[in-house]
Amino acid sequence: MAQQAQLLAVLKIKDLATAELRKFVTTTKTIGQQASASFSAIGSSLMSVKGLLAGLGATFVVKDLFRSFAEAEKASVVFDMAMKNSGRTSAALNTEIRALAAAIQEYGTQNDEAVLDVAKLLAMNEQITDKALPRAIQLTVDLAAATGKDLHAAALAVTQSLIGETASLSRMGFKLDSTAAKAMGVADMMALLEGKVGGMDAAIAATTAGAMARMDNQWDELKETLGGYLATLAGPAMAQATENIKALQAQIAAMRSGAGTAGEGTGVLE
Repeated sequence: MAQQAQLLAVLKIKDLATAELRKFVTTTKTIGQQASASFSAIGSSLMSVKGLLAGLGATFVVKDLFRSFAEAEKASVVFDMAMKNSGRTSAALNTEIRALAAAIQEYGTQNDEAVLDVAKLLAMNEQITDKALPRAIQLTVDLAAATGKDLHAAALAVTQSLIGETASLSRMGFKLDSTAAKAMGVADMMALLEGKVGGMDAAIAATTAGAMARMDNQWDELKETLGGYLATLAGPAMAQATENIKALQAQIAAMRSGAGTAGEGTGVLE
């Protein structure tokens, strides 16, 4: 009897999974149809993009678009929260930094999400005033360009230098008098570093390597834009698909629980 109960439970799970899978496939097809319809509505200027999606495989491309948009959206939310938690609640400052990040992406080598990410780190430094924060961000970008280091390493070096700690800068090849550095104010230290690396990111952006970086950044921006557009269309269908999956998981768990009860004491399900 226990074996029969187990077999019946397995068959029920299989039938249930098949039915739910069909629902999921139907939902997925709906997302694809909506995406296809949206591209048609955009106009002839994006017909080449539609052709590219068809050639590469719409499923993988659309997933990549969604991921690009989701990462950009997350970076934006995290930046806003970091600014708020750092006590920098000025809407004008927030707007100014976002505009700076967009300008660096367009005319420099860093993408805007990376700039916002490092901006939130610099915002935690109480030595940097709201007025000086955009300047510190640009300095960090230029230092990274000059040294080949990533933005986080550059931000750490800038942050430490503003309190007179020059070890990180020394490891990057900058020889500074540590005693004099400790006596400097924030504005003087920033001016000193700007004299050494100011404008470096823009200079590199004008090279072939810089042009390639800018092209990559603009391609990422296009993916974010398309991903955001598709997300507004596919959001409800994705939410329904999520609920279908959760319901399937719950029902399978219930089936397994029932099968386990039927087999108790027999050793069949051990």
